[in-house]
Amino acid sequence: SSGINAEYGGTVGSFILSASENESSKLYVIEQEDFKEIFRLRDHSGYVNHGEFSHDGKMFATCSNDKTAIVYSLETGKTLSRVTHHNFGVSWCTFSPDSTVLCTC
Repeated sequence: SSGINAEYGGTVGSFILSASENESSKLYVIEQEDFKEIFRLRDHSGYVNHGEFSHDGKMFATCSNDKTAIVYSLETGKTLSRVTHHNFGVSWCTFSPDSTVLCTC
């Protein structure tokens, strides 16, 4: 199955974001060293197209065919922000170099 793959390795540890199209609204954050599931999130109602960690390692964002992008805390897994202004599915998201802005398209 296809899906997102975003990877972050840094001082907070090594984590993998993973989602697959056959489990459309499930997103997993996994610790890379022992593949331990850290979070299982079901906040999107459509396929998750992309996910990315912030440059400071404190957040991650996902975007979906449900026309939203969501920013989460990497520490807690809680939603920090939800972008809902898109008229179509959101294909891509990325953080600015200082991790203060999320760009979506």
